[in-house]
Amino acid sequence: MTTESKTLLENIAAGDNEAFKTLFDMFFPKVKVFLVKFLKDDKAAEDIAQDIFVKIWTFGPMLAEIKSFNTYIYRMTRNAALNYLRDRKDSVDLSDSSVIDDTDIEQEYYMKEKELLVRLVVDQMPPQRQRIFKMSRYHGLSNDDIAARLSVSKKTVENHLTIALKELREIMIAFVVFF
Repeated sequence: MTTESKTLLENIAAGDNEAFKTLFDMFFPKVKVFLVKFLKDDKAAEDIAQDIFVKIWTFGPMLAEIKSFNTYIYRMTRNAALNYLRDRKDSVDLSDSSVIDDTDIEQEYYMKEKELLVRLVVDQMPPQRQRIFKMSRYHGLSNDDIAARLSVSKKTVENHLTIALKELREIMIAFVVFF
């Protein structure tokens, strides 16, 4: 973390409103964009993003101890989104998502986060698109094989895959903004 970021967090921990405003201006847009792309609900994203910053202000004294604010706010945002989805929809399967130990190497952490994001995005796709994506990417079937197995046209398979990949690209771009 840069010296400037560390100083900013220390100032917020000391109750500096201007430092918090600076942090808010830097990170609120990123948090909101990520949530909008992830949840596909502007109002919920706005509310959740605001709640995150209320928590940051509330836990201000602890901010000085944070080693990576990007990781900290990303985890808060991800957890808030997961809690929202869990409350809203019981169909999201998170049973095999693992808690990442802080001692893990950073690269492995980011890979696990990306895998979790992909799994969550796929789980929220319409059933047909989800089925086609999984058959293509997880089971390695060709578009022709998928079309034959599902009794749909090859063009339908291609359209579903195009839309699925577009959704995944959008969430990955939002993910990269954090880091």
